[in-house]
Amino acid sequence: MVGIINEDELISILKKSKNVLLIEPLYRRSYIPLGLAKISSFVKSHSGQITYSRELISGTFDLICVASMFTNDSEVVLKTIKGIQSDWFLKDVKIIIGGIFASVMPEYIYNNTGVSIFTGTSKILDSYLPDYEIDYGIEGFFKNAMTLFTTRGCINKCPYCIVWRMEPEYYICPNWQKNIENIKREVCVVSDNSFLSAPPDHVENVINCLNKNGKKVIFNNGMNCREITDENAKQLASLSYIRQGFRIGFDRIKDDGFLSNCYGEIKKSRDENCRKLLYIYSI
Repeated sequence: MVGIINEDELISILKKSKNVLLIEPLYRRSYIPLGLAKISSFVKSHSGQITYSRELISGTFDLICVASMFTNDSEVVLKTIKGIQSDWFLKDVKIIIGGIFASVMPEYIYNNTGVSIFTGTSKILDSYLPDYEIDYGIEGFFKNAMTLFTTRGCINKCPYCIVWRMEPEYYICPNWQKNIENIKREVCVVSDNSFLSAPPDHVENVINCLNKNGKKVIFNNGMNCREITDENAKQLASLSYIRQGFRIGFDRIKDDGFLSNCYGEIKKSRDENCRKLLYIYSI
């Protein structure tokens, strides 16, 4: 489609850009803008400089990257882009938008703005640690938390879900371990869309790494009840959870009986860690 750029084009543009404005529109959010944070690290590693803002600012930039979240935030995102395009100092600067809204409705964005759009995720950017030196203006509990993806995509093709359409390839993210080891934040928000779909050795490695580095964990997406086994239940129960750090996904009505059986088996288990997992979920 006209307006969409691929990963190679995105990376080429970022490499050439030496003064980049990162804009996160004024929609509600609880976590750092992960895509912008990784772009920041990439640009800095290639001798560029960045400026982060939630509002329009004037300056001499050679690239503007705009984040997007959900489609219900479309109005504020489009308003932000049009504000850039009407600014005397910014109107000729190249604009690239990415994120969920951009990936779901790229044609709509292009027809309304004509900007370049990157859809989905980038393995290259995912190999970079997010830039936590920027003050993203996050308030409350998640201000000092880190966000982690160890996998991308989802092997389940639920017809109502956008994940597998946005991220059609399910893969293990490069450098996930370095994120846990090198980012000195106690709370880790694990945001994998389908964590237990990963090979068992990956699940075990991630849990061991989180424990070894003393992370308090929040799984930001529900665990598929069909993928909970005796073995990974024991592993998951070994983690140090904070707030409502673990919950079980209930995506299909046909999973109702399976979910009940899952609880029943955990309740009957003599393994202390397995029973602990049920207790963690119940609180």
